[in-house]
Formats: sequence, C-alpha cells, structure tokens
Amino acid sequence: MHDTLQDIFSPNLLAILVSIVIGLVYGLEREVDAPLHYRHLTGIRSMPLLAAMGCVITIIAQQTTFWLLPVSIAGMFIFSIVIYFTKDKSDSLEIKQEIILMLVFVTGVLAGLHLFREAMAITVMAIAILSFKELFHHYLDRINKVEITAFVKFAVLFVLVLPFIPNANYGPEGIINPSEIAWVVLIVSSLGFIGYILMKFGKPEKGILLTAILGGLFSSTAVTWVYSAKSKEQKSIAHLYSCGILLACTIMFVRILFFSYIFSSLLFKQLLIPSLIMIAILLAATGLIVWRKRNEPATTSIAAGSPMELGNALIFGGIYMGILLMVFYTDKFWGTTGLYVSGIISGLSDVDAITINMSKYAESTHRLTAAASVVILASLSNNMVKLVISLVRGDSRLKMQVGFTISTVLISGIIYILMKDF
Repeated sequence: MHDTLQDIFSPNLLAILVSIVIGLVYGLEREVDAPLHYRHLTGIRSMPLLAAMGCVITIIAQQTTFWLLPVSIAGMFIFSIVIYFTKDKSDSLEIKQEIILMLVFVTGVLAGLHLFREAMAITVMAIAILSFKELFHHYLDRINKVEITAFVKFAVLFVLVLPFIPNANYGPEGIINPSEIAWVVLIVSSLGFIGYILMKFGKPEKGILLTAILGGLFSSTAVTWVYSAKSKEQKSIAHLYSCGILLACTIMFVRILFFSYIFSSLLFKQLLIPSLIMIAILLAATGLIVWRKRNEPATTSIAAGSPMELGNALIFGGIYMGILLMVFYTDKFWGTTGLYVSGIISGLSDVDAITINMSKYAESTHRLTAAASVVILASLSNNMVKLVISLVRGDSRLKMQVGFTISTVLISGIIYILMKDF
C-alpha cells in the first residue's frame, strides 16, 4: 500500500498527508478527552497544523540547511515552556498539554524524514497512554511501596545484573553456564511476581491458573516449586495451586508434542496417544478438583503474599545447577548403558532437549519405539521431580491431589513403555 501511495503522490506530499493524519488522530483524542467548552491548544484543528508544520520545516531543512531542524525543535520546546508558565494557574499543574505539543511536532518531523512506520508507532503508543489514563490511575492507586520495591528489584535483576553475567561454559566439560542459571532464577522469580500481579488486580482463580499455563511454557518444574510453597502460605486456596501445578504438567506434554511434530512427524505419531492419555489424566484431575469445590463460597479477599521472593528463586537455581552436575556424573560413570538411562537422567532437568534429540535420532535410525520410550521416560522422570517437590514443600491437600494425579500419570507411562517393549 505504501508503494501504491508513492505512485500517486510525490514523496514530500505523502509525508505532509501522513503528518496531517497523525495530527488529526491526536486532535480527535484530545477533543474527546477534554471537558465540554474547555479551551485548549491541542484540539482537532491545531494538532494537524502543528504536525504539518513540523513536516514542512523538515522538508525545507533537507533542501536548504540541516540546522533549521534542531533550531525549530528548540524553538518549539521554548514555546511549550512559555505556554506552561503563562497559562491560568487555576488549571491543573500537569504538563500533559505541553508534552503533547512537542510530541505532535516531533512526529511531524519524523513524517518529513519519511520515517512513517516510526511516526505511526509513536502515535499509536501515545494515544493508548492518553486514552487509558483513568485505567492506569485506577491500578496505580492500588500499588503500595512494597510492590514498587519488588518491581525495582525485578528490573535491576533483568536490566543491570543479567546482561553482565558471563555467558560462558565452566565446570566439567563446560556444563555450567552462569547466564543460563541466571535465566532460570529470573523465570522462577518472574512467575511469582506475575502471579502476584494477576491475583491482586484480577480474580485469584484466574491469576493462579493463567500464571501456571504461562509458566508451563517455560518450566513446569518452576511452577511446581513456587506453587507448592504458596499452598502452605495460603491454605484456603491450596486446591487452586494444585490445579495450577497439574495444568503446568499438562503444558509440558503439549510442549513434547509440539517439538516432536516440528522435528519428526514419525516420532510425533508414536508420542501422540501416550501423551494424550497423560494429558487426559491431568485435565480430568484438574476438572475433578474444581468440580468438588464448586459449591464452596468464593473467596472475597486473599493475601497475595510476597511480590518478589528472590531467595526462593536463588534456591531453585542452586538445585538446578546441582541436577546438571548429577546428570553429568551419572552419565560419566554409567557410560552408555542405553538410551533409557539417558532419558531418565535428562528428564530430571528438562524434557525439551531430549525430545529434540530423540526426534533427530528417530529420523536418522527409524527406531521409533525406542525413541518414543526414551521421551516418555524423560517425562516420567521430570514428573517424579515435581512429585517430590510437591510432597516436600506442599500443603497436605496439595500433596494428596498432586501426588495422586502424578502417580497415576507415572503408572500409565510405565504401562505404556512395558506394553511397547515387551
């Protein structure tokens, strides 16, 4: 469409038209937001003219001298300051109007530089921020100092700490990567933080379950670690944490099917039935827990707990590193005693890697039954880790609900392997 418009209009005329459209969008939003009969400079007539002025000045600067552009921007900045200090002091002291004037002028400049996508992107984001003002204030009024501190910790960890952790391999045969372990810590801490936000600003049930589903895309083990501890802190909704863990386990089997389908359609067909059986068990157990709680009164107020449990995440990171070392040394001393042992060991920490490796193995050797059994063993091994975590860290109800369900999954997986191999 951009090429078609360029065929109809000259480049500079197209830039002016784009700037006018941008100005109209800003002006329309301001007219809708402003009180009736309120006089202001950011209306539907002045905004298109201001954006067009920025565009025209940019076009002239490109044809004459570049210095015209920075001088014009500086002049617009001074003009905005003068407006702020000379306006009626009975008005609000916010400088939103002056910022919008500068923003419209600058987007007009971007249009004059033929940066149409950038100008449109800035416009869309700015309009969204302006339009959702009341919604933002509604949520900001509910944020306390503890939550702000937690967000700062999370930002520091993500922006200032993580990029500087060395992305290099250390230890025996380079199996320990500090950057990878730091990402594990970040994922675990982010699960708790996201869950806290969703619980506080939404319904607890939806927040817990949605966090579990999203977390299951990254690490169902991390979800189990976090939710098991949470079930002791919030015993009244321990059943929701049980459902969250079971949903995260379900997502793990979905990931197995996804990776096998991508890398080997033959292995995917072998894994489809056992994976669907285990998914059905997990979903049935989740549905049964929800059904049994259907007549209980809804919880009106739930303490969301701590927004940032960095210590808990660091402990998980240490355990993750320990599993890596255990996998390495077990493989080293046992040697190549078979694919099954490697599947069990690999599954202690991750199922994605072994699924991809077995997909490639199945494609090259056509030993589909063996490859499928290895992947199932890895998933059972991973579920065994989650079973131990839930039994050690979870509330009594969570231990019973998660323990019984995962045990059923383990038994069904073992039966499948025995039937296939014998």
